[in-house]
Amino acid sequence: MIVNRHRQIIRTYSQRLHSLLQGSATTIEHGYLYGQKISARDLVRSDHRYWSKKELGVAVPEINVLLLIDGSGSMMGSRAEAAKDTAIILHEVFKNNQLRHAVVDYRAEPSMFINENDYLEDDLDWQAEINILIDFDARPEQESNLLKINGDGGTPSAETLLWSLKYLRVENDQQTFILMITDGLVDPDDLAAVVRYANRHGVTVIGIAIDQPGSDQIYQIVHGIFPHTIQVTDLQKMPQQILKLINQLLQ
Repeated sequence: MIVNRHRQIIRTYSQRLHSLLQGSATTIEHGYLYGQKISARDLVRSDHRYWSKKELGVAVPEINVLLLIDGSGSMMGSRAEAAKDTAIILHEVFKNNQLRHAVVDYRAEPSMFINENDYLEDDLDWQAEINILIDFDARPEQESNLLKINGDGGTPSAETLLWSLKYLRVENDQQTFILMITDGLVDPDDLAAVVRYANRHGVTVIGIAIDQPGSDQIYQIVHGIFPHTIQVTDLQKMPQQILKLINQLLQ
């Protein structure tokens, strides 16, 4: 079983993340007759309890992590298997720390069936296919969906990232990370525009570029688009690389 095979990695990074998350945190409590600030959302209350106070305590900060996995044809084989292992490891680490997270794979498929002898690929009308494997409720029965990760189709990166921002519904007091694992981009200009939009709204987007050993072709493209980038040439090290960067960003 994949979880058992990676149990040491899961345990190590679960403990590291736990130590980062457990600290003093300021929370806002509502429903007071007197306080520090009037809460606009409570002004409709008839009991006049529309004041709020800041309280210092120990709490896990509000963090969202959305993992996007390229499911295009070029990911078929060892890359899809590595993405599957990575998704399972990250899911276990985040679950152990009660971190709100979701896992999605994406690809593009032709909008209609056409005989392969009757078209040029560039002439096809492609549509994004986005599959929520684990949603933010992270129900146990969804975990088996991670085993379905594979490679087939095109790469609608910009469209998927734009969809992700709508799916997240980010609040101002939440720290949000989007992790995009990919081995190629077909729409770098459009994707760059969406990444800039995400940055303006406080979303940290991380590009994970899968390259052939000794090559940085995909990394150079991804590095020019994303504010944070990881280059993966050893597929087995991908989960550790991602978790290390997340730990750094949370410090």
